[in-house]
Amino acid sequence: MNGTVGQNGVMRGDSTTNPGPDPMPNDVVLAAEVLGSPHNSEIASYLAAHSAATFGQISKALQERGVDVVKGTLSHRLRTLEGAGVITGDLPRDQRGRGKVVRYSLVPTRLQYLVSRQLDYMLGLLPQDGHAGAAALHPTADAGEPFGPVSAQILNMLASHSPATLEEIREHIDDRAARARLTTMVGLGFVTEDAEGRFRISRSGVAEAARVLFNASVTRDSEPEA
Repeated sequence: MNGTVGQNGVMRGDSTTNPGPDPMPNDVVLAAEVLGSPHNSEIASYLAAHSAATFGQISKALQERGVDVVKGTLSHRLRTLEGAGVITGDLPRDQRGRGKVVRYSLVPTRLQYLVSRQLDYMLGLLPQDGHAGAAALHPTADAGEPFGPVSAQILNMLASHSPATLEEIREHIDDRAARARLTTMVGLGFVTEDAEGRFRISRSGVAEAARVLFNASVTRDSEPEA
């Protein structure tokens, strides 16, 4: 296979034999960062049932759900979600500091938009344009995150190159966890594998997973409360 490995570990083929995967549009990169984290989903799910919540309330709720997240990690997750527009704080950032209590709220319309863009990308429905940016891919990332950026790249490739073998997929995306990642996606119904080891995308399976993901993030059994 021709090409070089970039700083992020993704294989970049030459322009004649292996152009490599198309870059993700910037908002799809953002969607992958948001949706690829179980912690982010738990935070969104909790805020969907509470009109607003403080850092301490969110931290306690995650602990009660069995989600082990340290203070620094939770701060990072909240900054990521707020930066993506999925949640909003009731104080401007320049007015926050020691002794200031910020109450966070979910922005369901923004979450729905990101889920929709991620779905369109994985199904190969987004046109390529001049605003695309390179995805920050991590080939050794957890293979169990089907909405993460590497899995999204694989699904996008399969949307236009089905069926494809594992070797053909690796020619486009240099991912050492590709086999495990594909196994996860087969189990979830995103992808099918035939007797000859060729993979095909299941558009209906991906679409259903996106619907479930969004509903799980904004719907709880309890009524929303202050």
